[in-house]
Amino acid sequence: MATIISPLLYEPFVQQALISTPNLISMGFVDIDTAFDMAEGDFTKVPYHNKLTSVSANNNIEAGTTLTPTEVDDFEIQGVTIRRGDSQYETQVDASRRGSSALLGIKSQVPQVAMDYMQDDLVATINGAFDTGGALASTNTVDITSIGDGTPELQRVDSAVEQVMGENGRDITGYIVNSKTESDLKAIGLVEYVNAGTFGENILYNGRIPTYNGRPLLVNNTLCAVDTTTTPDQYAIYAVGGKPFWISRQLGLNIKEDNNILIGGGKDYFAWYQFFGAGVKGVSYTGTAQPSAATLATVGNWSKKWATKDIKIVKIITNKLASA
Repeated sequence: MATIISPLLYEPFVQQALISTPNLISMGFVDIDTAFDMAEGDFTKVPYHNKLTSVSANNNIEAGTTLTPTEVDDFEIQGVTIRRGDSQYETQVDASRRGSSALLGIKSQVPQVAMDYMQDDLVATINGAFDTGGALASTNTVDITSIGDGTPELQRVDSAVEQVMGENGRDITGYIVNSKTESDLKAIGLVEYVNAGTFGENILYNGRIPTYNGRPLLVNNTLCAVDTTTTPDQYAIYAVGGKPFWISRQLGLNIKEDNNILIGGGKDYFAWYQFFGAGVKGVSYTGTAQPSAATLATVGNWSKKWATKDIKIVKIITNKLASA
């Protein structure tokens, strides 16, 4: 029978992975375990959106005024459970030949790898919402490539954010960019490094981080892939406010071990599992259960539910800097 290692035993390793690696989770862009209840089942729902301003008006009231009720719109958001895992093995004969156990050596790496995989699935959901034809492709995406030289000059970026979010644009707290964009911004002096603690407890990463426009800058080349079909190449910048993404764990990192005493002097098995949900706040999943990463990245599997300005993320399409 397999030995189950409590997720609590691995929680310190998970925390260490968070503070030692800059990513979407550790940089404070993700709402963890509070936005959705993934207690059971393949799907979960949040039945309403708490923005009364989306369906209300400031009516003038006189002696004979009769109010006309406004029907509450359907702001129900659905999330889907994502179940992932992996397994490795080693025989005692192989360990003896090596002089050490390779299986034992990789166990401490599981929290970091599992978190990276979780982030990959979150990125897939973001791509599903923002790729051409996606739920947010027209409302929360701004192409600035034809404005001036189309590069991420501060005024252009701020203007793009204001175009989508209006007065909520002041809530922008960070940016996600391609590594090439970060390098180019550094070259022209627009990136400054500061201690992560400057931004308070929302950032879990412990160290110095790059900032752009006074806000944390995170590099993710998967999310901000280069479009090389254009001349010049085009890049995406994501301006985010607060925690526009969510992850909710149905099953925390779960580790299991087993052994077959009849093979190779003893064959040791090691497996890990994690069940969770992930997505963009204000966007609802409409696809099937048990989604692969490709399913999560499919634009037809997501629909927009919240008002545009309340979805605090803007994708900005830019040209590479002329000096690059």
